[in-house]
Amino acid sequence: MSAKIKVFVAFLLLSLLIPLTLFGTVLGTAFGSSDLTKWNSVTEDDATIFSVEVGVEESKEVEFRVSSDSSAGTVYEWSWSVNGEETKKSEGESADFTLGFEDEEYGIYNVSVVGVGVGEAENETVSATWNLSVWLVVGEENDACELEGLENYQLRFLKRPERLVSMAPSCTEVLFAVGAGESVVGVTEFCDYPPEVKEIKKIGGYSTPSFEKIVDLEPDLVVGAHGNPAGVIYYLRESGYKVYAMHPKNIEAIFRHIKVVGTIEKRKAEALSLLEDLRRRLGAVEQKTEFLEEEQRPRVFYNIGDFFTAGKETFADEIIEIAGGKNIAAADGKTGYFIMSLEELIEKNPQVIICDSGMGEMSIAYEQIMNDERLKNLDAVKNNRVYVIDGDIISRPGPRVVEAVEIVHQNFSDFFAAVEDDDNYKTVEAGEEAVVKLEGEDDYDCLDEIRVKAGEEGEVKFTSISVEPAQQPAPTSASTSGPASTSAPAPTSSLALATYKCFALSAEDLEGSVEWVRLNFSVSKSWLAAKPLNPQAAAKTVSLFRYDDENETWAELNTSETGTGGESSEKVFYTARSPSFGTFAICAALETRNETEGSPTPTPAPTPSAAAVTPTPRVAVTTTPRATPSQTNFSTAATTSHSQKQTAKQTNSSRAAAAPPPKPSIFEKIFRFFFGWLLK
Repeated sequence: MSAKIKVFVAFLLLSLLIPLTLFGTVLGTAFGSSDLTKWNSVTEDDATIFSVEVGVEESKEVEFRVSSDSSAGTVYEWSWSVNGEETKKSEGESADFTLGFEDEEYGIYNVSVVGVGVGEAENETVSATWNLSVWLVVGEENDACELEGLENYQLRFLKRPERLVSMAPSCTEVLFAVGAGESVVGVTEFCDYPPEVKEIKKIGGYSTPSFEKIVDLEPDLVVGAHGNPAGVIYYLRESGYKVYAMHPKNIEAIFRHIKVVGTIEKRKAEALSLLEDLRRRLGAVEQKTEFLEEEQRPRVFYNIGDFFTAGKETFADEIIEIAGGKNIAAADGKTGYFIMSLEELIEKNPQVIICDSGMGEMSIAYEQIMNDERLKNLDAVKNNRVYVIDGDIISRPGPRVVEAVEIVHQNFSDFFAAVEDDDNYKTVEAGEEAVVKLEGEDDYDCLDEIRVKAGEEGEVKFTSISVEPAQQPAPTSASTSGPASTSAPAPTSSLALATYKCFALSAEDLEGSVEWVRLNFSVSKSWLAAKPLNPQAAAKTVSLFRYDDENETWAELNTSETGTGGESSEKVFYTARSPSFGTFAICAALETRNETEGSPTPTPAPTPSAAAVTPTPRVAVTTTPRATPSQTNFSTAATTSHSQKQTAKQTNSSRAAAAPPPKPSIFEKIFRFFFGWLLK
């Protein structure tokens, strides 16, 4: 072989060897060298293409591992990436990586690792790649499973639906509330909230959607609701379209649908933020109503129209319950929606009626209640507690359901206020008596207990019994009157008095007739010991006086001592019964001087004939009606008594001097005749 031929062959071999070497390097980089072992936790082998499913509210993890088969123990610097973004670095003969994801993070993932040799193997590079598909699976969360034959119906999503069609107003509101409004390409003619839906193409009515119009919009997902024709849902499903349906029976189910839709649309953060706000507002109402007693909750009738109403297992029933009412349509265990008869409505006698504003013929719900003579005696009608609520808010199982709860709760406020007023009243049944707690001044702790008895003719009601000070200016003498502003004069008694307490006792917002009021009170032993008590009144030292406003006098009440409380007690206890409330004074009888003590001796006067003298009554000394109970001034009383007696004696003497001489008797006439005859 010539030299030229050898050179040509060598050149040809080099030309083939260099590309093969480069190609081998590329293959080694892309698929890893033959001495690299790969593993994943899903298939638990060296598979590089596989899938995993995640359900709503689920999270999962997938582990990846690589190791070198080199007997030399080559060390590598490993770099892990997910969808081209570097996530982890490590060093060693092997490496592992864990990928975790939530339900909304479904999709396709490319996981790769590259190892670069260290030390003597610094020019050696190994790598591995996995293709992972994460599917979101929606099963029982989809209420389409309620339809016969669709019990096991599942939706699988690998990519977020970008074209959405809504077949109900409530579905439209949910989609917009979670932030997926831009993906909605079709709605019904009744979808009117939020306002921007007016510009979206219409697919027909709520109960009459057009299959052709839906198909023309090429939806990735159709969202329906209870009330959509089952045939349309079957047909869409058989035609390969994905259908997610909502039929919530309570508020919590509405919240779950909001979360599922947010997950499907990869708007879970927005959905959770919305739900947090809705739960906070709902909790604010529940906090006000959850501890209401049965009688504090109004009986409620919800009239959708033509007396069509909602029973148990409906979110409308729960709206009424959370708002603080009792749904009369659910009282007998009836479920779903039905028409209540007038007879049953009258018998159940609702205290509040909520009328759906409705649409079309259903808008007459309010007039049906108010214009029917047979219903005029319902509590709700008589007390003007018939309300109209926006039907779109209360009848759509969407995010505005919490607003419905707030509105209905506000509608109940008038009833709650009336009940609260009744709760504030203390009621004493006819012929019964009750102990009442006092409200007022702490200085009147002498009043230990107040008992009120109602008359036989009816109950007595009042909000509270209060005690307040009564004006009691101290007089300087028995004849001194108090100032004109004095509200009650001092009591008049045959004995001098000292006042322990003077007070006004009143019942606020009193209704009915009181038969009597019993006051159980006490007097300090030290106060009694400091007073010169009248020994003649020892059996009745303390009395309770009540001021008679009509006669402007004080009347002494029958008062009894009930005990001293033992040696350790500092009080003596008494009881007295009054015909009603009013102004009272607790008084003690004091020791007084003899009326004649210190009086001058009267001057004798001629004794008049019995027939000629008219006896003059003794003038009694009384206190001025406007004085306050106090101790009588002894010196003034004695002087006044002496002066009055002297005046009375002088008056009798004058009358005797002015009288004509008495006529002679028959015996005196006979004696005078006989004596005169002898003298002749």
